[in-house]
Amino acid sequence: MPPKSVSVAHTPERNPPARNVRLYLRPVRGAAGGGMRADAGEHDGAREPPLMSRRLWKEMPLWIRLHPERGRLKKCWNGCRLIDDRHDGRRYGVCQNRGCGTQPRAGDPILGCRVCRWSVCATCADRPRMPSLCDDPLFHGPDDPCLLLQEGLLPLAVRDACLPCVPPLAPSAAQRFMGTPLAASAAAAVMEAAPALAGAGGHGTVIVCPGGNYEFLSCLEGYPVTEWLARHGLAAAVLRYRLLPSHGLDEALDDLEDAVTLLRRLRPGPVVAMGFSAGGHLERRPGTPQPLDGQAVLVYPGIDGQSWHPDKADEVCFFNRGAWSWPDKVLTLQARQEALLGGAGFAAPPTYLVTSTADDCIPRSETQPYVKALAAAGIPHVHLRKDFGDHGFALNGGWTTPCVKPASKAGQVGAKAPPPAAAAPPPTAW
Repeated sequence: MPPKSVSVAHTPERNPPARNVRLYLRPVRGAAGGGMRADAGEHDGAREPPLMSRRLWKEMPLWIRLHPERGRLKKCWNGCRLIDDRHDGRRYGVCQNRGCGTQPRAGDPILGCRVCRWSVCATCADRPRMPSLCDDPLFHGPDDPCLLLQEGLLPLAVRDACLPCVPPLAPSAAQRFMGTPLAASAAAAVMEAAPALAGAGGHGTVIVCPGGNYEFLSCLEGYPVTEWLARHGLAAAVLRYRLLPSHGLDEALDDLEDAVTLLRRLRPGPVVAMGFSAGGHLERRPGTPQPLDGQAVLVYPGIDGQSWHPDKADEVCFFNRGAWSWPDKVLTLQARQEALLGGAGFAAPPTYLVTSTADDCIPRSETQPYVKALAAAGIPHVHLRKDFGDHGFALNGGWTTPCVKPASKAGQVGAKAPPPAAAAPPPTAW
């Protein structure tokens, strides 16, 4: 019997991603009140403004357009539509989906682009997709920082208050990734239900800080990470922080600190962080009290920051709304950089650091000063360095398994929560 062909248009979804609720960290424009309030009429779904005008989308870097991973229509890296094909052992090589590299046998069904010679094996063709740019909450709300939490992680009282914001029709695959804005009536419900947030499975929370060169937020370093942590019993939320060119480092750091403060009010236990690339740089704020309660996990962090300095970088690395020039606030990324690399004022929590020998974007020379500073200060740390792939390998490469235990011990996140007060409602799973 010939191998079953792969259907591009009708590939069934497996493990559809959970829907998200947005907890805003600042008053939302156009909404009455402040804090966690949002106007469902103006801020529901993709009606939040995107980070970039739509006319610029085709000019954005390919790593944020992410054609092979986004939306229901399967495409190659350059945006060509993939077709049903069979591996012939000549035209196509290994599966080029991020983190795979499997070599199909001649005759195996694949999805392929005969122009770019890009191919995807049958297994990767069936894996869950990232939201399209139109439907990605990390690509929207440039002035509205928030935490994205899975809908199932909130107490029933909060979810009930959010229901009016949920579309009545069954959501599409992309809509399942969309953040449902928290209705104004839900803000009070969050605080009333706070005692119930001592989840039966554990306590404490991991804030996931995606990278994206301080201009974008990588979806691959957001939703999949929280789902991976959830599978190991660790509660997590994705931080959507403010970005260049309109906002500088201080605003992004304020968003992180506001997120820590909010989660401490809503959920018992420590708050720790996991940062990727620029998100790893964001977690460090030298010269000020550390906002986190325990260990930080830094994955290919951009700590040195030389590529963000106009006088030190070999080339401009900022899209800057299509101008490919240095944003006006780019020098804010250099604030207190000496202290960050071990100078006066250096401070850091216990750190688990993951870097790759194949990373051409952040070489060893940029992370080693930070590792030496941790050692000199006597701060407990682990540096896991192997060939995990090029920059942006996200959860691929094999580093996640050895990282689970340190992440769980980061301030005892995931440990048994204290029993709720007698008057509190029964605990709800987080």
